[in-house]
Amino acid sequence: MIRENNKRRAGKRSSLQIPHWTIPLLFLIETIIAYGLLIGFQGFYFDDWQMIWLIESGASYWEFYAFDRPFSAWTLYLTAPILGTNALAWHIFTVALRWLITWSAWWVLDLIWPERKRLTALIGMLFAVYPAFVQQPIAVAYSQHFLTYLLFLLSFGFMLAGLGGGKRRFWIFTSLGLLTQGVHLFTMEYFWGLELARILGLYFYLAQRGDSSPRRAIAEAGKRWLPYLVVFIAALVWRLFIYAPVEDPNELRLLAMFQSEPLDASLHFVEMVLRDSLHMTIETWEQTLQVGLIALRDKFLLLVWLIAFAVSAGLIFFVRSLSLTTEPADSSWRKQLTAFGLAIMLFGPLPVWLTNKQITIGMYSDRFALAGMFGAAILLVVFLDRVLSTRLQTLAAVAILAGLAVGLHIRAGNDYRWAWVNQQRFFWQMHWRAPGLEPNTAIFSDGAIFQYAGDYPTSFALNLLYSHDQSGQTQLPYWFFELDRGFDRYAGYYLNGQVMEGQLRTASFEGWSLDSLLIDYNPNQGSCLWVVSEGDELIYSLPGITQAALPLSDLSRIQPNSESPPDELFGKEAAHTWCYYFEKAELARQMGDWRRVSELADEVLEKGFEPQNRFEWRPFVDGYLHTGDYQAANELSLRAYQSEEGVRDMLCAMWIARVRELPDPQLLEYAELTEDQILCKW
Repeated sequence: MIRENNKRRAGKRSSLQIPHWTIPLLFLIETIIAYGLLIGFQGFYFDDWQMIWLIESGASYWEFYAFDRPFSAWTLYLTAPILGTNALAWHIFTVALRWLITWSAWWVLDLIWPERKRLTALIGMLFAVYPAFVQQPIAVAYSQHFLTYLLFLLSFGFMLAGLGGGKRRFWIFTSLGLLTQGVHLFTMEYFWGLELARILGLYFYLAQRGDSSPRRAIAEAGKRWLPYLVVFIAALVWRLFIYAPVEDPNELRLLAMFQSEPLDASLHFVEMVLRDSLHMTIETWEQTLQVGLIALRDKFLLLVWLIAFAVSAGLIFFVRSLSLTTEPADSSWRKQLTAFGLAIMLFGPLPVWLTNKQITIGMYSDRFALAGMFGAAILLVVFLDRVLSTRLQTLAAVAILAGLAVGLHIRAGNDYRWAWVNQQRFFWQMHWRAPGLEPNTAIFSDGAIFQYAGDYPTSFALNLLYSHDQSGQTQLPYWFFELDRGFDRYAGYYLNGQVMEGQLRTASFEGWSLDSLLIDYNPNQGSCLWVVSEGDELIYSLPGITQAALPLSDLSRIQPNSESPPDELFGKEAAHTWCYYFEKAELARQMGDWRRVSELADEVLEKGFEPQNRFEWRPFVDGYLHTGDYQAANELSLRAYQSEEGVRDMLCAMWIARVRELPDPQLLEYAELTEDQILCKW
């Protein structure tokens, strides 16, 4: 009876046959789940901002990229007229590119090993979500990388496809292969190392389809590779000897080290290769399964785990249902795939290593894994297929890994979602507090204010926020500087007046250190944006370096009226909750519009808004003091003090300053009451 039931189940399972041509559709679904679920809530990050500025400003793409990669400008000439500055369009585009990259990589494998569709499907579905690269939401900047990667894989596929037919087919596909190769080589250097793996794939393709000896197969592969080698050498000659940027950010520093200290350079190179290779194959998986991810009360994490489980189960079901021909018994393919994967993993990051950079060093350095992680995926799948007993076990292992990787990418996408929320909140608060800014204003902060945007990206974003019509100008009116990059060592120069310069390629800024604004933004601590200046020394929540830099800030740089920021760039105006009223009250306080401050205070109290940072009661207390509502000022002071004793000195200073300005008996009475209640030390 049991055997009969098992046979029935097997019969039902075998009755569902999914054709192998649907494998790319599997990659599409997997890619959408991993990268596409949250794209409607993501925006611009990192180097996205400089490219959005380029599109919005009308500056020359060619001149901007002539600094180090002049031909890469074609990607913007192609995409910008279609995608513009729409964040959702860019995210959809790059998710589509990731799918096409996976499809093209699988196509290459399928051309070389057409009888191993089961295994190449496993490699493809692992490569689609490989966790060595988790910066997918940086859509605009990495669109160039993805386009270049796709061109390499298409070039590889065209080369192989041209070998399987007559002369007409050969010349058509060879022309396409050389064209896509040339474009990818002259766009950027990220995938140059993969050209060295091309001949190995070509050799395996020829070795399996001919009766010739390995020696003749090698000779034939060399002959077929020759046109591609010529294009590759031409690109090398152009990049190394003809085109020489004034300041090359990708200088081959390791080669110089080999010339001066060959032994140390050799050891250093081996260390980089071993560290990055182990990271790509082993360490990168650690982030997919951590103890802290088991949180049964966290609804989001529970949902991610359910999605990961569903992905794993779906992959198992799909691959088991594929209609595939019986694979031949020959096992030479395993050695071939291992050699091919190893070549990709070692040659892929070679251009990065030659510049003395590593995948494992730097916040954004996992982009250097792009070229090598295809090889890592191949090696991992072949290893699992070798050590596990059955095909089902191999499938289950790869499906589980893919599910874990999908979960990682969803969590990473959620981190970027929150980073975008913080950016939007900042830019709207900046607009509320400082609607306009005088040109040539430097903006200082304790350090980077966003998780995925440093000084350059923030500078371009601020120019988009304040300069709505730049008409192709590359001299920018605003720039963002981080105090922790030099102020502590050269504070005297800054405070006595110093020329401030900023530059990225053709975009530049020049201002004066005393024509600046000093800001403090710590949303993780519950604070709104603070624009601070001299007189704010008693705000003890400010970082020490910000306290020291207070004299830099000139609030007169702020213009009270300006256009609203474009929704397409910064999202719709944030809700008018506490921070809106705080920023507007700070602006009105600066302008001496005390009636407006007290009106905002009344509205805040009526709506029940409260700050998490009790120092933010300041403008409202001051507004009541200046409009003669001393009872309300007293009540707010006591309210702030009872929540946070650290605000005492600031509140006491406000009361005594007002008493000295206006010797009003009623004011003095409330001042003495406040003194007793919050223990002022006058």
